[in-house]
Amino acid sequence: MKKSLIRNYAKLIARVGANVQKGQRVVITAQLDQPAFVCMLAEECYRAGASDVSVEWQYQPLEKLASRFESVKELAYVSPWEEAKLKERAEELPVTIKLLSADPDGMKGADREKLTLASMARAAITKPYADAMTNRHQWCVAAVPSAGWAK
Repeated sequence: MKKSLIRNYAKLIARVGANVQKGQRVVITAQLDQPAFVCMLAEECYRAGASDVSVEWQYQPLEKLASRFESVKELAYVSPWEEAKLKERAEELPVTIKLLSADPDGMKGADREKLTLASMARAAITKPYADAMTNRHQWCVAAVPSAGWAK
């Protein structure tokens, strides 16, 4: 695919989807398989005026391993530093961009019931912070094709 087309997509996400403005902090969440695109997107966020861009990487194979070996209690655990991060974000309201590229079959064989129970337990702690951000911050979710999607 043409690099100019991909750059335009990154620019569209930063300037229209997320509407990044001068002086805003930006948090990008992405899978490890997208480093080049994330770098391009971060650059476009800075060009739009972002004061800081941070990236939180996710890796689906590790999530699948955790679902296999960890208990529901361990999967549901929210550490004090993670809760502090959520509290800070609820107060600061950075622009959030979530890139979706995980393999559609990447969690095949994972214990869905276990993951659902853990997610519900985590929500008891994380939901108040998410609620505090609802309708108060800029966010964008965008899809980025991955090798898993191509299969």
